[in-house]
Amino acid sequence: WLHNRLRANLPVFYMDYQDLQLFRLDGNLRLVTFTEDTKNQGVELELLAAPIDGLELGANAAYLSAEVDGGINDGAQLPRAPEYSLGGFAQFVEQIGENTLSFRVDAKWTDDYRTEIAYNTGNPAADEAAARVTEVESFTLIDARIAFDWTAHNLEFSVWGKNLSDETYPTHIIPFLGNGFSVFGPPRTYGATVAWRTR
Repeated sequence: WLHNRLRANLPVFYMDYQDLQLFRLDGNLRLVTFTEDTKNQGVELELLAAPIDGLELGANAAYLSAEVDGGINDGAQLPRAPEYSLGGFAQFVEQIGENTLSFRVDAKWTDDYRTEIAYNTGNPAADEAAARVTEVESFTLIDARIAFDWTAHNLEFSVWGKNLSDETYPTHIIPFLGNGFSVFGPPRTYGATVAWRTR
């Protein structure tokens, strides 16, 4: 659209799994495997725009329904399957002679999700406690990068920052006796990189 300055994608999917293998940790920290029939369905909208030379903008929004279909865990959300997610980026590239200078910012918001399935063991109190401690609240990650590409020497110099808002979010949660042991994602991080490309 608009002389190739705007592009849109809208994939829609539906997947019906039989006997999908899942796992969880029980109260004695034993790994228990089991299978469930599940249904995954969703849609994602992706927009890419180049309003002016050198500037590229992107945005995406996704909806996902990933649940157990039938059995004692019917309707339970599958692990690491947020219902909604949003993302976007802005990138500007400036040509300086044969070299390029680029600026880029990325942002992604992730909805609440669980690191384990809310399993029905027949013990409502224990099941509720395990479901509570394995839930990850929504979070936003923002990254940025500035890079200079020295074309004649196949070198790229860059400075970057990740998780600039210093968001605290768990990547793994192990439920144990009604509590959870968490492994967290990296905090706000800065760095510089020099890369050399072979010819």
